[in-house]
Amino acid sequence: MTLPTHAVPDLMDVRQAVDTALAEFLAAKRRSARPATRELIDTSRDFLFAGGKRIRPMMCICGWYAADGRGDPEPVVRAAASLELCTALMAIAPARATSAQLRVSATAALGQLAYATSARRS
Repeated sequence: MTLPTHAVPDLMDVRQAVDTALAEFLAAKRRSARPATRELIDTSRDFLFAGGKRIRPMMCICGWYAADGRGDPEPVVRAAASLELCTALMAIAPARATSAQLRVSATAALGQLAYATSARRS
């Protein structure tokens, strides 16, 4: 997925570009990971793609366009995807969430990560 240069893109194109960057990054990490680590990557991927509006990456990319948006947008898309990855994975941490659904999803993902980590240690 490529984005236009120096023209404001459709926000669905931005979301698709970010999702593609995330999927490619996680797939590459999974290919090079040890078998025990693959479960952690799979759980993270499932949580990441379970929903969400991708507001932060959209704001990041729109900010780049607002600041003239010239050149190859690919590094900006990767930066926006990394922002989404960090934000999503922080939600897995045992912190308070603002919605019950996020709390349940994050708790389930945290439980899967804890189980996979303890299974590796035994």
